[in-house]
Amino acid sequence: MFEVADKLEIGGKSVAVYSVYTLKPLDELYISRALRSFDKIVVIEEHSVKNGLGARVKQIAWEFGATCSLCPFGLKDEFIHVFGSPECMWEAHGLNPDHIHAAICSST
Repeated sequence: MFEVADKLEIGGKSVAVYSVYTLKPLDELYISRALRSFDKIVVIEEHSVKNGLGARVKQIAWEFGATCSLCPFGLKDEFIHVFGSPECMWEAHGLNPDHIHAAICSST
């Protein structure tokens, strides 16, 4: 979500956006470098919070002894009866840019 990154930069935060296009195989070395390079890692995915990228990043952080904080955002593990555009789905799951930006800023 580049919109979130843009808002953070406007607010004076240093931001880098990494693309992880596949979970299997997952480039653990690539992720471990990011975990060592930043104080906070935000994972945004259109996938369940269970067994998705956020869960894998948490596991890699634990295995590599990372000291950064992790903020995962993903689809809730529950039935949500929302139909329509991707934006409607993001809103129902708390994945809209405004919600993510507010959550990131409140955790600092």
